[in-house]
Amino acid sequence: MYDDFLEAATPIVVNGYRRIAARRGCAPGPSVSDAEIIAIYQKVGTAFQDAARARGEILPAAILNNVVLIFFQKYQTIGKSNPAFFDEHIAYEAAKFQNEGLRNEYQRELSLFDEPPLWHRRLPPELHYTDPALIDQLDAIRCEFGLDHDLFYMALMQTKNMTHRSVLLAYRTAKRTAPNLREIDYLALTIADRATKKMVALPFNSSPTAWTAEQLQKIIDQAESMAETCKDINGVCHLAVQMEEYEGTFTDPLGVISRIDNLFTEYGRRSSGTPRNA
Repeated sequence: MYDDFLEAATPIVVNGYRRIAARRGCAPGPSVSDAEIIAIYQKVGTAFQDAARARGEILPAAILNNVVLIFFQKYQTIGKSNPAFFDEHIAYEAAKFQNEGLRNEYQRELSLFDEPPLWHRRLPPELHYTDPALIDQLDAIRCEFGLDHDLFYMALMQTKNMTHRSVLLAYRTAKRTAPNLREIDYLALTIADRATKKMVALPFNSSPTAWTAEQLQKIIDQAESMAETCKDINGVCHLAVQMEEYEGTFTDPLGVISRIDNLFTEYGRRSSGTPRNA
């Protein structure tokens, strides 16, 4: 029965770690064989689950997957050439876990299946990110700050990046549903859409500086003149950010929101696209 299980699990484990390595640029690289991947997965997994049972615990598979990934890095740099030391290190780390608890760096979830994390699946389909490596980096931030998927989703929705993305979505939707208008009309519709959505959300807005219904209605009424001031969609995005700043949307005592936005800024520098379209 175990042999049957191992035969079924082997491609999932090997393909999962190969895919993660390709996205992140980490181990296991080509120098690590499929057989080595399975051997390390079994060796590390057994040692840490034994330690967990000794503590009266069971390590979730997603946590154990991350622990194994960290040991792949160690194996590729030192363990492959010194297997005895690598085995001793596994035993040492498992004993440390048993006696003191799991290290912070190990306490991150990692799925071996090719599916986005829960916070990403909660996003409207039109706002999904398309780069798997970027999704991995965002989830790494979530794990670093120790946030569950709901809290990270809330933080992501408060970023300047998401403000840009939602404005662009409204702009493209206006162009698709109302063709043959002037560009200034599309900008005005986008501004009015932003103000209307904020008006609908007023009962749930706890900001002491929230825009009032009267202020938002004024923005809707003056959308065309504001569009002329903005000149283009980038100007409308800037206006939306200013509206959110007025309400303190980007207030960030933990530094999570700014960390996410900094990631998108860096991503934009490295890629041919823009951070808001990632």
